[in-house]
Amino acid sequence: MADMTIQDEAPASPAEIWAILRESAEEGKQRQAEHEKRMAEYDEASKRRQADADEKNKRWWAAHKKRMVKYDEEIKYWRGEYEKRMAEFAEEGKQRQARVEADIERWQAERDKRTAEAEAENKRWQAERDKRAEESKRRQTDHEARMAEAAEESKQRQAKAEADIERWQEERDKRMADAEAESKQRQARVEANNERWQAAHEKRMAEAAEESKQRLEKLIAEFVEEGKQRQAKAEAEIERWQAERDKRTAEAEAENRRRNEEAAKRQNLLEWHMATMRKNMGSVENSFGRLVEHIVIPGILEKFKEIGLELDDYDPNEKPKDTETGRIIAEVDILLYGKEIVLAVSVKAKAVEKDIVEHIRQMEHLREYANGKGDNRRYYGAVASAIMSDSVHAQVIKAGFYAVEQTGDTMYIAVPQKFKPREW
Repeated sequence: MADMTIQDEAPASPAEIWAILRESAEEGKQRQAEHEKRMAEYDEASKRRQADADEKNKRWWAAHKKRMVKYDEEIKYWRGEYEKRMAEFAEEGKQRQARVEADIERWQAERDKRTAEAEAENKRWQAERDKRAEESKRRQTDHEARMAEAAEESKQRQAKAEADIERWQEERDKRMADAEAESKQRQARVEANNERWQAAHEKRMAEAAEESKQRLEKLIAEFVEEGKQRQAKAEAEIERWQAERDKRTAEAEAENRRRNEEAAKRQNLLEWHMATMRKNMGSVENSFGRLVEHIVIPGILEKFKEIGLELDDYDPNEKPKDTETGRIIAEVDILLYGKEIVLAVSVKAKAVEKDIVEHIRQMEHLREYANGKGDNRRYYGAVASAIMSDSVHAQVIKAGFYAVEQTGDTMYIAVPQKFKPREW
């Protein structure tokens, strides 16, 4: 490394100290205002999220009502189908009743036909009997001699005819009785079939009604359950948003308390430095040198190692010079280095935006100086400050520098979650 020299600086005057105190108080007011502004923005965001949740709930209820209307239409449709099927069953019953009545009329017509045939047969036998009686009279007139024989034969034939008539009459009565019995049996079978069909029809109707009722109850239960689930989901979402809002509020309040505590610590430290400076007003050692020597340097190498930077050693107040002209290339408060990386730290009592711009320029000069010497190591930068406002902290991170802030009598390195340091 190049040779190093330490320049002495005059101790801070009381006016500068009071200026620092005023700046610290003004910074506290600015942080309070920024905190109140952030809280107002957070409340506004919470109100917007609540309004969005209310709007989503309204849309869900509107969709729910539309679905209920659709379900009512489906219920009406199934009721229409049920009434249609009932009408079809009734029409089928009428048709079956008409067929039964037609069968009864056909059987009665057949019975009447058989009765007429039996009566016609009886008349034919009567006519034949009359014809035979006439023939008997004629034979009696023609053959008086054989009157006795003819009379006896006539009696015999008469008896036979009467027996035949009685037999035919018994047979007719039997046929009539059989026809009536068969008609009654058919009528009983028709009535039994009609009763069975009526019972089956009523059973089918009851099953259809029960099925429609169960389907309707199932649909209603599903609609109610879906409504409950959506309501529970909406309430859980609202509770989650409220919990998130409470959590963020608590985090913001905790952050505000932490920053206030840090500001108080810095104030106490500043007062301690003021007392020390008053005590050592005539000493050649200056306050900035004590800041670097007693606060920043102790443990800084280990702190950068903790965040993953492989650094081996450091040099304070490094001032590399041009070998030809002897001109100072850059002035670095602390230069940490390792085999593959170099880290240049700019130390300020209270960092401001122009300090960040100046450190970027210093990093560019260091890179040019390293290239001229064939140094291919990666160069990174950091800004260390006893007092650093939120806006300056954000500018440091945005520039790609590590932010090293004071906490009590030590320093800590703030590394955001997605922070990627800039490489020179």
